[in-house]
Amino acid sequence: MNSLIKRLGFGCWQIGGNRQLNGVNNGWHPIEKNQRVALVERAIELGFTFFDTASSYGDGESEEILGLGVYNSRRRDKVQICTKINLTKGAEEWPGNWRSIEKNIQKSLERLKVDKIDVLLLHNPPLDFICEKNKGFFEEAKARLYIDRYGVSARSLFDLEASIKLGFGQIFQWNFSILERRALKILEAYSSNKSFTFVGRSILYRGLLTDNFVNMGVDKRFNDARSKLNFDVVEWVYKNAVTLRPLAFDLGLTLSQLAVSYALMNPVVPISLIGVRTFDNLDSLEHLLSIERAKLQACYEVASDFVPLPFD
Repeated sequence: MNSLIKRLGFGCWQIGGNRQLNGVNNGWHPIEKNQRVALVERAIELGFTFFDTASSYGDGESEEILGLGVYNSRRRDKVQICTKINLTKGAEEWPGNWRSIEKNIQKSLERLKVDKIDVLLLHNPPLDFICEKNKGFFEEAKARLYIDRYGVSARSLFDLEASIKLGFGQIFQWNFSILERRALKILEAYSSNKSFTFVGRSILYRGLLTDNFVNMGVDKRFNDARSKLNFDVVEWVYKNAVTLRPLAFDLGLTLSQLAVSYALMNPVVPISLIGVRTFDNLDSLEHLLSIERAKLQACYEVASDFVPLPFD
């Protein structure tokens, strides 16, 4: 398998299944549990080394599925497990102490079936949670050997930069795709800082950069996490997707494969996450990674030259 697969992270949100948040779907329609475990095992066989999950994905079910898949593979030493904790769930009950965070970490360790978490991220925190006090809690977790590295999965571009400025860990995550490139400006500004790694997420823009979405049409109503997206955003992505698809076709790619090639070959972003829900998703990625690097580079250049339509 192409060594470039190490630049793709396996996003585990979708294997967490359905979840309701404030009466709104905040999950995905999953395949059977044993098939989701087998999906993780297959991804490891293909060479995926970075797996991204969170305690909130399926209320912990994503961590459980990932843990079983890694355990069954007997290749724990070959993969990096990144999970996230959300301190804002029931924020009025957040006591702001080490013991509360420790309990969350211990639950994740149990679900993941591991002794140590490779990367622990603070999940979409409000800006005032990105502070020295909370950073100290993560340092405590590192000192106690619960985790190896830590950081922030930011909810906004401003919060991403605030996290980097504070030095809240070594791993920072935010949106990155052919349609969302603003993080590149921040990475360029901090290019001399070698103490952190950026992980791009949502490279298919919540699963909208697909031929399936274009075929369904902009009026498609989602019954999963995408139901929360503003229609103006969905419409904007659709218009861009319609423009991008002929470019992908000319290259012999699907729309999603073109979007993945942009993230995969980008020289600035070392790891990009792609949500995987089915074996068809894995097959598509396997096909893309079988393409010669020179052609992938040509695909990246076409994608890089694409200028997204303005968002009105």
